[in-house]
Amino acid sequence: MNKFLAHNLHLKIYSLVLAIMLWLFVINTQNPIQSQDIKNLEVDVVGLALIQDKGFVVQNEDELMNLTINVDLQGQRLELEQLLSNQDSLIQAEVNISRYATELNPNTGTSERSVPITVNLMIDNVVIDDYNPKLIYVTFESEDIRTFQIEYEIEGKEDSQYMTLDPIIKVTDVEITGPESKLASIEKVMVNINVDEFSEDTLTYKLPIIAYDIDGNEVTELVKNPQTAEVILPIGKKVTVPIEAQIGGSLPSGYIHTNTIITPSEITIVGKEEVVDEIASIKLNPIYLTNLIENTTKQVEFIMPDGIEYMDKIDNNAVVTMEIQKISTYEFNIDIDNVNLTITGLSDHLEYEFISNYLILTLGGTAEELLGFDKTSVAASISLRDLEPGEYTLPVEVSIDDTVQIVDEFITLDISIFAEEIIVELELPDPETIEATIEEQSEEGDMEEVEDVSEIDQQ
Repeated sequence: MNKFLAHNLHLKIYSLVLAIMLWLFVINTQNPIQSQDIKNLEVDVVGLALIQDKGFVVQNEDELMNLTINVDLQGQRLELEQLLSNQDSLIQAEVNISRYATELNPNTGTSERSVPITVNLMIDNVVIDDYNPKLIYVTFESEDIRTFQIEYEIEGKEDSQYMTLDPIIKVTDVEITGPESKLASIEKVMVNINVDEFSEDTLTYKLPIIAYDIDGNEVTELVKNPQTAEVILPIGKKVTVPIEAQIGGSLPSGYIHTNTIITPSEITIVGKEEVVDEIASIKLNPIYLTNLIENTTKQVEFIMPDGIEYMDKIDNNAVVTMEIQKISTYEFNIDIDNVNLTITGLSDHLEYEFISNYLILTLGGTAEELLGFDKTSVAASISLRDLEPGEYTLPVEVSIDDTVQIVDEFITLDISIFAEEIIVELELPDPETIEATIEEQSEEGDMEEVEDVSEIDQQ
C-alpha cells in the first residue's frame, strides 16, 4: 500500500490540485439553478392600528400576529446563498388589513374577511415557486369598554391564622377593553390572595387582576386598567391618625395664608404594634406657598413610614386646599396702660415716662381677623440700657396673636428719662405737744411777770 502511494507521487498531487481548480471553475462560472425552501417565515401585519382607531379589534389577533409561512424558491446558487444570509432584508411576507378600515362602522358588528398574504423578493435571479398559506381569515369585531367589580379569593394553609382576615383591595373596580364577545363571556374578575405570602413584615402585595368565564377559564386578549391591584392583609395593630400637611415657603408680599383643608382629614393605618405606637400623624409631602396669590388645591402624596400600610380604599394622596387672601391693613392706637410692657436696663436713680400714651400698630390680616383683634393681647419690651436723662424715640419689640401680622417695619415709642426726685422728710412734733409747749412757755412768762411786779412793790 505504501509502495502504491509512493509511486509517481508528484503526478498524483498534480492531479488532485488540477481537479480542485476545475471544480472551483465550474461552481463559480456556471452558477447552476437550484431550489431552496424557507420554513416558518414571519409575516408582517400592516394596518392593525387603523383598525383599532376605528374602534374595532381583530378577534384572532394572536393568530394573526404569530402567522408564519413556508416559501419554495428557485434561483442561482450564489443569489440563493446571498438571500439566506440576508433573509430579513431580501424577502418579506406581509398581510395588509388597512384597506378594510374604511369598510368598518359602528353598525358593522362582527365581520370576517379573507386577506391575502403577499411575498416580495428584493434580489434578482431568484423567483418564488410556491408558498403556503396564501391567505388568512381575519375576524373584525367592534371593541367595547366595561367596568367590573373586583372580587377576591383567599387561599393558603387552612390552619393559617390569617385565613379569617378580610383583605383590603385598594382598587375596587377595573376597566376592561376588548372585543364585545370577550367582554360578554366574563363571569367575574378576581385577584387570588395566598395568605401564606403575607406576614407582619409583608403587609401588601400587587396581584394581577384576572377575568374568568362561567367555566372558570381565564379570558385573554383583554386590556385592563389597572392590570394589578394592591392588596393589604391587615396583620398587626390598627389605629386611626390625623393627616398632617407640611407647609413651606413664603407668600408674596400682601397675601396671607388663612386656612388649610385636608381631605380626608384622617387615615387608618396598620403595622407592628411597636411601630404604630410611635406614629402620631401621617405627614404629607411638603407644600410650598411661593408665588401663590389665590386659593389653591393640590393632590399631595402620603409619607408612609416603613412597615406601615394604610387600610382606607383611597389613592396614595390627600386633597389639600390652601386658602389664601389678600391682606387688609388697619392702624390700631393702643393705650400704653393696656399693653403688657416690660422695661429693661434702666439705671439706678433714673425714672421714665412716656411722652405719648399710645402705641401705634399697623396690623394685617383678613377683615374678620382684624375686627376680632384683642388689643389687650399685645406684649412689648423696651431697653433703656446706658441711657442718660433726656427724651428719646426708642424701638419697641412687639408680640401679638398669630392670627394677624405686624405690617410696620419699625415700631417706636417716645420716652423721657429724668433723675429720680429726692424728697427729704422732716419729723414735725405732734400738734398736742406743740400746744402743751406753748402753754407751758406762756405760764412761765406769766410767773416771771408776777415776780417782776412784786420786786417793784417792795422797792
